[in-house]
Amino acid sequence: AMAHIHKTEVKDDIATMSSVDLIEIAPGQSVAFEQGGLHVMLMRPEVAMAEGDTVSLTLEFANGETLPVAAKVIPMMGGTHSHDG
Repeated sequence: AMAHIHKTEVKDDIATMSSVDLIEIAPGQSVAFEQGGLHVMLMRPEVAMAEGDTVSLTLEFANGETLPVAAKVIPMMGGTHSHDG
């Protein structure tokens, strides 16, 4: 139903996730989305997904440009999570 960008941070051996509203990318720079860091979390997906599946996403930028990307489905770390912030 929706996609959220989250950031995982580990402090004192405890991993937490917080929502990210904006990612600034300087010209010529890139940002990596990966498990244990910045990632896209799909909330209430309309179809069932399994680890290893590929999903199509469209990134929308502040200047109105869009970029279609393919993302691999990976499980959440440890199967549980916490939302802070």
